[in-house]
Amino acid sequence: MLDKMPNYSGFLNQLTNFVFIPIFAAFCLYQYSQGKLSQEVLRFPKKNFALMGCLDGLCGIMAVVGGTAQVVLSQLGIPVMLLLCWLMLGKKYNAIQHLGAAVIIMGVLVVESPGLLHPNKEDSNNVPFFNLLFLLSILPSSLSYVVKEIAFRGVQMNTSFLQFWVALFQFFVGFILLPVTSLPLLGREVVPLAELWTRLINGGKCLFGISIIVPPECGPVWGVPCDFCEGAWVEVLVYVLFNLIYNVCSMLVLKHCGATVLFLIMTVRLPLTSMAFYSKLIVMHEAKTL
Repeated sequence: MLDKMPNYSGFLNQLTNFVFIPIFAAFCLYQYSQGKLSQEVLRFPKKNFALMGCLDGLCGIMAVVGGTAQVVLSQLGIPVMLLLCWLMLGKKYNAIQHLGAAVIIMGVLVVESPGLLHPNKEDSNNVPFFNLLFLLSILPSSLSYVVKEIAFRGVQMNTSFLQFWVALFQFFVGFILLPVTSLPLLGREVVPLAELWTRLINGGKCLFGISIIVPPECGPVWGVPCDFCEGAWVEVLVYVLFNLIYNVCSMLVLKHCGATVLFLIMTVRLPLTSMAFYSKLIVMHEAKTL
């Protein structure tokens, strides 16, 4: 998706959050009409949803890493999750679980150390600074899941109700955090503060096939990727659909099994995503070579 719209990550992040709002609102209205939303759920403190939305919004704005690097680094969420569950939920783990967390940490270090020690300037998806930023984003992401598990423990929380309010708060938090993308330390990913709203508008145009940033004003010489907006809406639609399914399934696992089990299941993403990035059928010309 970002290959088609490389200059509009902020727009795509906000679009994803916005799409979730009417979808889950419709689910909530239907369930309310059927009497499936209890007064206990309706009275649940909205400040808790605001906290979840803030954590998810912070995580989204910090995750500026692409390709397989993101999936590898995200595995560190498992030991972080274990630590947070121990501190906040009082969960206890045996020696094998501690060993598993240590193996994950060592595995990520082995895979990512060459890129950190000898960075490849041609690989825009594996920049040490953005890898570090993504690692920092793991903390609010993991903390958000723990807070959601606490919400599920406190009441018989409806997953659609939770996701509606979290998406709503995350959408507004996303606008508040947009100026962060103007920080000079982001290098080539920086968006000038005066261009934030223009970039959002241009992202909407790109979604419908209108390329804005085109040669000769882009490319390696300029340090700005060119737009390839033709057919971008198809990839965005597919992403939104799969992301919707992913979020619904994640919340169901979180509700019935807990945050730790959810993160353990997420380890399956590593081999599956790696295979996807090497498949020309899925990523076409962006497929990596062995």
